[in-house]
Amino acid sequence: MSKTKFSARYFKRSFAETLGTTATGTARTLEHTITISNGNLKLAPNDNVKYIIFNLLAVTTCPFRTAHCEASCYALKAERNYPDCKPCRERNLDATKTAGFIPNMIELIEETIKRPSYKNGKKIVVRIHESGDFYSQEYFNKWLMIADHFKDNKKLVFVAYTKSINFVHDIPANMVIRYSVWDDTEPDQIAKAATLNLPIYTAVDKFQDEPQREKCDCINCSTCFKCFNNKFEILKCEIH
Repeated sequence: MSKTKFSARYFKRSFAETLGTTATGTARTLEHTITISNGNLKLAPNDNVKYIIFNLLAVTTCPFRTAHCEASCYALKAERNYPDCKPCRERNLDATKTAGFIPNMIELIEETIKRPSYKNGKKIVVRIHESGDFYSQEYFNKWLMIADHFKDNKKLVFVAYTKSINFVHDIPANMVIRYSVWDDTEPDQIAKAATLNLPIYTAVDKFQDEPQREKCDCINCSTCFKCFNNKFEILKCEIH
């Protein structure tokens, strides 16, 4: 069976960062733009679930990447194949480093979920980092504050796969963070993920003898939902 063709839609929000004033007293500002999308081939929206995807640069924003992870990084393919992809992710990265990122991301999410195409979804998944990772403690904390703003919205869940567990703490109920494991992931990092009660997502058979290991072989995540909750402790997928 061939995959259903999906064309993503993109939503943007621009804001200005004040950098100070010139010698004549004129404000010096820098324009920033946040871009999100409504899905991809695996995260295709339907009546059950809608998506908001936010991306950063592949590899360079992943401080705890492993050699095998970098060698198999699927997110690099888009940066190589689509000329507009890398500049868009660079602009997103620049925006995350400003004080305006939190309020403007909140506004962009609020604007998006009010769109008619989102209103009929039973669940809305904010997929943090189809590409990229939490590159600093300050940046991770910003997402905690964004998620906290939407804590009363029972339809909305924030989902991220990460290797940056050194930054992870106080995960709210409306956020699912899966620790991404490769065959060259250090055992002490896996142990640390266990102390944080993080569910695991792996593309290798490191956990093949674990009774709680569940294989994920779905073509479309919108019909599966295993990754979007903490019920499945260890999910094994194929490298893609």
